[in-house]
Parts: sequence; C-alpha cells; structure tokens
Amino acid sequence: MKKLLFVLLIAGSAFAQRTESCTCGIPGQVPTPWEIRHVDPVAQQAAVNAFNTWNLYADILAPQVGSSVTYDLGNGHNEILFRDFSTVPGLDPSTVGFAPSLPNGAFGNFNQCPVPFGTSCGVFSEADVWLSADIDWHVTRPNVDDPRDAAYYYSTAIHEIGHTLGMHHNFKNLSTMNYYQDYAGQFVSRADVLALRRQFPSRAKSVSDLATYPFRYDETVQTGSFGNNALKPATFSPTQVSAGGSITIKNWTIENLGTAAVTSARLRFFLSTDANITTSDIYIGGFKWEPLTSWSDDPDGTAFQIPAGTPAGQYYLGAIVGSGDNLALDGITYNNSWYLPTKLTVGGSPSAVCTPTANRVCLNSNRYAVELKYRTPDGAQNSATAIKYTENSALYWFSGPDNIEMVVKVLNACGLNSHYWVYGAAATDLQFDLTVTDTKSGKVKTYSHAAGTPAGAITDQATFDTCP
Repeated sequence: MKKLLFVLLIAGSAFAQRTESCTCGIPGQVPTPWEIRHVDPVAQQAAVNAFNTWNLYADILAPQVGSSVTYDLGNGHNEILFRDFSTVPGLDPSTVGFAPSLPNGAFGNFNQCPVPFGTSCGVFSEADVWLSADIDWHVTRPNVDDPRDAAYYYSTAIHEIGHTLGMHHNFKNLSTMNYYQDYAGQFVSRADVLALRRQFPSRAKSVSDLATYPFRYDETVQTGSFGNNALKPATFSPTQVSAGGSITIKNWTIENLGTAAVTSARLRFFLSTDANITTSDIYIGGFKWEPLTSWSDDPDGTAFQIPAGTPAGQYYLGAIVGSGDNLALDGITYNNSWYLPTKLTVGGSPSAVCTPTANRVCLNSNRYAVELKYRTPDGAQNSATAIKYTENSALYWFSGPDNIEMVVKVLNACGLNSHYWVYGAAATDLQFDLTVTDTKSGKVKTYSHAAGTPAGAITDQATFDTCP
C-alpha cells in the first residue's frame, strides 16, 4: 500500500496489456444520417446525446428526431427505435439491444476481435439500432455500487451505435464494446477512440480529453463475454474517521483519450457535502503524471490524510481530473469527475458498544460488530444470518441453518502486536462482503470476495490498532 498526504508522483509505465477495439465494415455515408423514432422527448434527447458521445472524437454521425418514412429494415434509412423482440424471428426475446446492418455479412462476426482491420467486411447500405421495448429505460446515472442496474439508456445505446460504426465486441478490455455493468458502459474508452480514429482518419477530431472512472478493470478476471466480475468499483475505507486520520482509496482509473500526450496530468480527491464535486471542496490529495500518454489505475489502494481542520459531518468522496497545477479541465466534460454514493463520516460519536441483531453479531466484549452480506447469481443482495458461537467467534448461514457458509473470529492480540486480529474462512463461491466495525474507535473494514472463485482465508493482523 502506498501512503500519501498530499500529492504522489506516478512515473511507472508497466501496465497490463490492453487491446484496441476492432472495426470491420463501414457506413456507406459519413457523416451518417440517423433518424430517431422515439416518441418520448426524454428518450429523443437521450438518443441525441448517445450519438454525440461518439461525435466528441470524430465527426461521423448526424442524428435528427422523427421521420416521415414508414419503418422497415431495408428501407435505406438508419433508425434507432424501441422494438418488441418477441416479434423478431430468431432473436432471443431477452435481448437488451441489437444493431442489424445491411447487406448481411458486411459487418463480419460481432465477436471476431482482434482481427486484421477490413477482413471479410463491406459497406453498410443501412444500419439500425433496436432497443428492447420490454425494458423500463431511464437516463439517471446508475450508482457505481449497484451492479444490478441494467436499464441505463446511454450504456446500451452507445454500445449499439458503436456497432453501426463497424465496432466489434472487445471482450477482456476496458471498452464500451465489452459486456459489463452499465455504470462503466456509459464511457467511450481509450481503446474505442483509438479504433475510431483508425476507422475514420479523415473525420477524426484533434481533442484533449483526460477521463477518470470510478472503477478499475481487471482483464485477468473476465471469462467469456460478460465482464461484470472484472469491474472493481472504486472504494474507500474506513467509512468513519476522525479529522487528521486517514482513509485508503482504490480502484479508480485515469485515461488519456486525447490525440497527444498530456505533459502534466492530475487526479485529485475531494470531500464534498453534496454530489457536485468541485475544486472548492475539501482537498485531501492526489496524483500526477508527467507525462500521461495512455492510462493508469490503483488496484492496491493509497492512504490519504483527512485535513485536521475538517468539520465533523458526512461527505461524498469524489475525484476530478485535469492538467497542470491549476487542474485545468478539458472541453469533454462528461468524464472529468465522479463521486461515490457511500458517504464518509468525519468525527461523529461511535456507539462504544455493539447491539446484536439477527444479521449482526457482537464479538470481544460486544465491541466489534460483524455483518456478512452476499449476492445470489441473479444479482440480489442479502444479509447472512449470524450465530454467535463463542465470545470471540461467529458462524453465518445463507439459505438455512444446516448449511454454515462462513466462520469469523476477532481476537485481542494487543499483547502480541498491539492490534485486534480478524480471521475468517468461507465455504462458498458466491460474492460476499464481510464488514467489521470497531464501535470504540469507529474504524470499519470490509473484506470482499468476487463471485465464481473459491474464497481465500481472511488473516488481518493490522487494521484494528486501538488497544485495549
């Protein structure tokens, strides 16, 4: 773990390999005229915004609302609309979005990536975007901590519009052309922009664009086409701290989507009383790159000190990306900042004693509150039922008391290394989050496990350091 009070210089360049998105097939007319067939004005504007997200990087799409032409696949018009997929022969009714193109075969294989650009491809005479009429679409930005949200218009529309530009799926990469959660899919990434410039060299724009995302992508975790487990939401811990104390922030990403290296890039973290993160908020530290040519992230976490004079209260943690010491923002603003929905409590009054419930067990003289939450394969989050086994240990079950899923213990090791130790072992491959709270100091630690893999043992001898 890297420790930091104010600004940390990042000079490394040993990043995991990422692959530029693939293109195959190309529109017959560029800029390509598009007709938006949504009736609802909110959906109409959302469609315009989705098209214009690609237009930030290349002048390639010309959307307009409405059409006097009767819709039909094959009418020579490029159209975006809602469709009942149960009426489309050969299409799975559970499909969320689809981008048919004509003539058949001009696009090649959706999943063929990487391939030589232009292999077995052609020119589109028409390309439409269909979005499922069975989904209650919305344009409210989804929370980074709610991966169940699957009805965010921009994420699906931007992805499908990408197909009409010739973009193929780009699995195992940070790309809107990947299949992963909507809070990430809304962003056109560096991999996408590089491919776009290759696809439309004469239409590409010269832009400056630093982007920051409230997540990290771990390509080593994605298996198959769905990358939900590969997305690691940005987090901070503990969630309660005294002014002058420190928190650890991890799993953010910064990318340079511009046409040139940024000689001095900055990512800075702030505490804000509202969700509008600005440079007038409470600055707690950040990073700089001199230069930033591609991208960077922080999987291990870095400690930042909360300024000693910070008033007690609850704050959103957010980040802003910009260039130079004055944090100058670029003109592409939708990816310049983010905030996390979980609030940080500064100061406050810890309860000094734990109150047990059906889902919370109190260990070590009722000082440590221990709770376990798990997520079923359908995405539903549930609280495990707790059984206090001894003064210092507990058992947890998910589906029934005859099937114990986890054992946890909190030990007083103050005489050994001046800490309380947390140990745990699980017998499940479901996603879970074990949260331990020291009600005396207010320190909180969450131990998380991703779905689909055997859970490793928890052997934490360092987090809880308030003795006795």
